[in-house]
Amino acid sequence: GFVYALAAHIAANSPLSVAVMKEELRLLASAHAITPELFERIQGLRRIVYDSQDYQEGLNAFREKRKPRFQGK
Repeated sequence: GFVYALAAHIAANSPLSVAVMKEELRLLASAHAITPELFERIQGLRRIVYDSQDYQEGLNAFREKRKPRFQGK
């Protein structure tokens, strides 16, 4: 059904990106307002993804019209 299709779609993404998204959602769900410290923490998490090998692999795979081979790095 829908939930299994959604889970498969999420699992096909970079493990690093999925972990960062989960942490961001956890941080945001517990916050009443975004403090400067929380904003910086979230920005730091995003930098981890943008600087990762998986991010570059995703860009390369898109340009080469192939499925990405994420390694969680």
